[in-house]
Amino acid sequence: MELKQLLADETADLLGHILLFARHHDLDLGAAIARKWYFDPQTYDRL
Repeated sequence: MELKQLLADETADLLGHILLFARHHDLDLGAAIARKWYFDPQTYDRL
């Protein structure tokens, strides 16, 4: 397996665990991302 695929697989595992953790603890990740990263998905213009 090539390095890029291995990194993608590990990143997917990490993200999955984070999402499960957030769901288990009833965390609002969308609000936290908007607050901490100053990101509003409503105004995000895709490239």
